[in-house]
Amino acid sequence: MVVERERESKGLDYNYDVIYIDPPYNTESAKNDGNNSANDKVNISASKFIYRDKFSRNGWLNMMNERLNLAKNLLKEDGVIFVSIDDNEQAYLKVLMDEIFGEENFIGMFSVENNPKGRKNSRFISKTNEYCLIFSKNIDKSYFIDTVPKKSTDMSKDENGIYIHNSGKRVIVGENTLNSLVDIKKQDKKWYSVYYNSEKNDIKIINFEKIDEINEDLINKGYRRYHSFNKNKIVQNTYTHDTFYEYFKIGKFAFKNDKIYEKHFNQKMRIKSILTNQEYQAIIENNIGQFKIDLKTTSAQQELNTILGKEKFIFPKNKNFILNIINLIPNKNARILDFFAGSGTTAHAVLELNKEDGGNRTFTLVTNNENNIAQDVTYERLYRINHGLSTNNETFEWSKKNQPYKQNLNVFELEYSPINIDQNQINTQYLIELLKNSLLKFGVSNTSDKDLINNLTNLYSLDKE
Repeated sequence: MVVERERESKGLDYNYDVIYIDPPYNTESAKNDGNNSANDKVNISASKFIYRDKFSRNGWLNMMNERLNLAKNLLKEDGVIFVSIDDNEQAYLKVLMDEIFGEENFIGMFSVENNPKGRKNSRFISKTNEYCLIFSKNIDKSYFIDTVPKKSTDMSKDENGIYIHNSGKRVIVGENTLNSLVDIKKQDKKWYSVYYNSEKNDIKIINFEKIDEINEDLINKGYRRYHSFNKNKIVQNTYTHDTFYEYFKIGKFAFKNDKIYEKHFNQKMRIKSILTNQEYQAIIENNIGQFKIDLKTTSAQQELNTILGKEKFIFPKNKNFILNIINLIPNKNARILDFFAGSGTTAHAVLELNKEDGGNRTFTLVTNNENNIAQDVTYERLYRINHGLSTNNETFEWSKKNQPYKQNLNVFELEYSPINIDQNQINTQYLIELLKNSLLKFGVSNTSDKDLINNLTNLYSLDKE
């Protein structure tokens, strides 16, 4: 089944800005959830794979290889893919994604604290985390924005009431061991004194020749002199006088003692590779507020239980985690794809993020319907959080504390077709056209017949037991 927000099907650009997937982790429990890979000559238990089986026709890596190659084609040039994985397959998956996306396009890997108490069934180490691999299609065209609010204890208000960072200010004018010495034989645009009057908030930029040269007239009028030096030698200021004056007009500098600093206005910082559960007082939109990030699987389970009831789906992904990684992408109109949709957490995260920042992001979810997961879990969850009622017009706990998102969904049911290549040219051409038309619906075009045949021969019919 494919579920997407209504605007998604009307877009002109069919490729995706973000792909997030939480594939089956190659365990027996994943197979029991309906996430088994295709069967070959011998059925191999998903929890019993050894190295030589990982790329067999029914091996976990072969299953991922097929899907990740297609995922790469579905990404925009500046698109990014996030893949959640545990430590059983993380190392293998990293090598596979290096091969598909290129080692040079590896952005990094999150360690996500999804179980702070640790797993009780761990014999040697109480495991508290899982991982998320991040690759771009073209790392030169991709970038993340700063999203994590800074702690209020690290910030203070400037003279204009704007919170700036307490430490790490860069010296612009003053004693400085980093800037170059002034060449007194040349006209240097970074060689000048700054006189500042705090009462008038006014500056005068004055050229000078000797390090102790002072304009007594300005001093008598309440101005203070600032100049750059290192061990009694004149060094350059950081900016030319024209640039300095432009930055001064927009309040970019802090005048302290004998130095002029450049203020750090950014009230957010870059996300770290180790994601932990935390709560602290932060500066949010220039006000002190409470910031909390909850990554726990137990919290995700509790929220899902309030939507669907207990034991409808176990081990769902945490909505806050997915929301935070999507928020790294600067485009508020981003298109997001999840082809291991599970309980539909990715869609829920997109809807919540749009509500928070007024974005118009859209999503496409794809899931199988083993154990009726598509109807009873994925679609039912999205229907409920959008309408505030179940498909049977029943109320549920989540709707008592939350407003429904009231977004329309398009739902498509996929048809299964035989994909076995044989000697019959008519059958082969039919399969090529079938695959070509299917790919066009997802924005994949200009694919040669040879590539399509290779795709068909690499795929194996799903075991629909």
